[in-house]
Amino acid sequence: MFKYSRRHGTAADRMEGHLPESVKTERSHRLMEITGEQKERFCAWYEGRTVEALFEEPVRVNGETWWEGFTPEYVKTWFQTEESMQNRIMKVEFFRLLV
Repeated sequence: MFKYSRRHGTAADRMEGHLPESVKTERSHRLMEITGEQKERFCAWYEGRTVEALFEEPVRVNGETWWEGFTPEYVKTWFQTEESMQNRIMKVEFFRLLV
């Protein structure tokens, strides 16, 4: 998401009623907050559920290998194993790794 920026010489540039930068910035920040809140609620819905995920790449955390994957809805989940999970689709318990 990004806020509107005026471009000299365009039809939109000649229109009346442009908002001050401070208003556009405030609205942009608020939309980012709302988006973050909605994303948090959406991800929380998955907690404790079994999901199907495509695993793509490993992440090392505290000496352990966690594989990052995505559900069909493109929600990130992780699975801890030293085994390669690259390009594998598996059903796993949804887990959010806060790195």
